[in-house]
Amino acid sequence: MFENSKPIATIQVDNFADLEFWTPADQPDAALYVHRTAVTRAASGAGIGNLLLDWTSVRASAHGKR
Repeated sequence: MFENSKPIATIQVDNFADLEFWTPADQPDAALYVHRTAVTRAASGAGIGNLLLDWTSVRASAHGKR
């Protein structure tokens, strides 16, 4: 465990497809969706957002989702 560690980012990922944007032809149940992401100013520019999206892609794939 790290002393004085603080969160530097957050991401919300789930399987909720807003049907206002996705049609049944899009197969909305076949994917995971990012609804929110944020990175602290102190960590901005370090590629944390890219890492979060890469993590999401791996997680989706592991669950058989796009």
